[in-house]
Amino acid sequence: MRTPWPAIGGVTLVAGWLIVATGTDAAQAPHIKVEILLISGQRMSGTLERVDGRTFVLRTDRGQTRRAQRDEIAVIDFDSDTTNLPRSEYVDAMPEHEVLLMQNGSRELGRLVSIEPSARDERGYDVTFRAMDGRRDTYADHQVRRIYLREPLAVTAATTAPPGQRRAPETDIDYHVTVPATVRWTPTNLDVRQGDYLTFNSNGRIRLSADARDMANVAGSLNGRRPSSATRRAPMPDESAGALIGRIGDGQPFGIGDQTQPLPMPNTGPLFLGVNDDVYEDNDGAFHVTIRRVSGDEQR
Repeated sequence: MRTPWPAIGGVTLVAGWLIVATGTDAAQAPHIKVEILLISGQRMSGTLERVDGRTFVLRTDRGQTRRAQRDEIAVIDFDSDTTNLPRSEYVDAMPEHEVLLMQNGSRELGRLVSIEPSARDERGYDVTFRAMDGRRDTYADHQVRRIYLREPLAVTAATTAPPGQRRAPETDIDYHVTVPATVRWTPTNLDVRQGDYLTFNSNGRIRLSADARDMANVAGSLNGRRPSSATRRAPMPDESAGALIGRIGDGQPFGIGDQTQPLPMPNTGPLFLGVNDDVYEDNDGAFHVTIRRVSGDEQR
């Protein structure tokens, strides 16, 4: 059941996404338990003390203060459990929309506007969400189960290692990884060996700047452009902007693009995937990549 509340004053919009409740004493701010899943796969859990602009501030059970930037976050979970997230909750909506999942099982697609101390309950927060039709509704935090801001980095649940740990890819097992356009390198949590052959089946479309026409797929920029030649800060400045690329450990990046043939791994170490760009803060969207280590017969 939706319980829309009136818009609340004293809010500052920041780059189209909000979250400042002005005139609120931080010492009197409500504290609720949340778990935040970052796009890197790391988890932060604790008491949500406040949201400063685009920065979430949490206090852990050990009393440590941790911060997460809006652009680093994949999921905000008000049940404090971001393990085994069902892909059916978000996979059909992203990267075009963010997803608000309610405690009653209903779902809204659109964009998160704000999380701020409640005007009705001094112990809680209000969550304001703008739906696809432009409607803005405000919910109490206890009505919300989780919010998907980005598709979480996903590796097949049956074969994944715990966050922060890596494993060698098994032969003929699919590993699904989301590669956001807003970060340079995304860990796959897979360790590869030099000479391993991997296939990459990838899809998705990303935006490479504030210009809505500046789009790319996994093969690279749709208008054929390369990263800025002035800065040459892109991992592969002479290749197409926005293309899907890889790197092993601190080694040299290599192109992946839309190739589906098995690729030999040039080094041994942790595998990272990324987007070939020089500036990431103004990007949007993500690539969806299925990785498979193939047997010797499939390499030919």
